[in-house]
Amino acid sequence: GKKMAGRLGNKKVTIKGLKIVEVSTDKKELKVSGPVPGARNSEIILKVL
Repeated sequence: GKKMAGRLGNKKVTIKGLKIVEVSTDKKELKVSGPVPGARNSEIILKVL
């Protein structure tokens, strides 16, 4: 087929500028406000700078 532009495959995505809303140490949860990539209830990797 003809090569067309677009995303193909499962690639790593980086989103900058998300805000941390709440930190729950007893549940080990971190609530983030913004467009977090991935499916619901999937694991993500956070880098805090």
